[in-house]
Amino acid sequence: MLDIQLGRRSLSPIQRIAAAEKYRSLYEKQARENLKQASGGDRRSEKFEQNQGLPNLVKVENSIETTKKLAQVAGVGKETYRMGAKVLNSNNEKLKNEVLSGAP
Repeated sequence: MLDIQLGRRSLSPIQRIAAAEKYRSLYEKQARENLKQASGGDRRSEKFEQNQGLPNLVKVENSIETTKKLAQVAGVGKETYRMGAKVLNSNNEKLKNEVLSGAP
């Protein structure tokens, strides 16, 4: 469904960010799982015993930086995404409505 919404050419960058922001929790969950794996994960696992608990020896296969991944999905730069998400997550409803409507 996200691909369909983002495939529309008439969406402004802030509207693309708003659509991608709905999937933030999914990417954050993946990032937390990867972080857990990178830090050794289960201390009783075979990988941990093989590395004898040495840090940074467990290679993360699919590392995810949440904001960077969401920016790719939305088709905007990382900083543009970060600033747009900040506006969308703010409590200023007037500002959010102006930005989403494209009002000057």
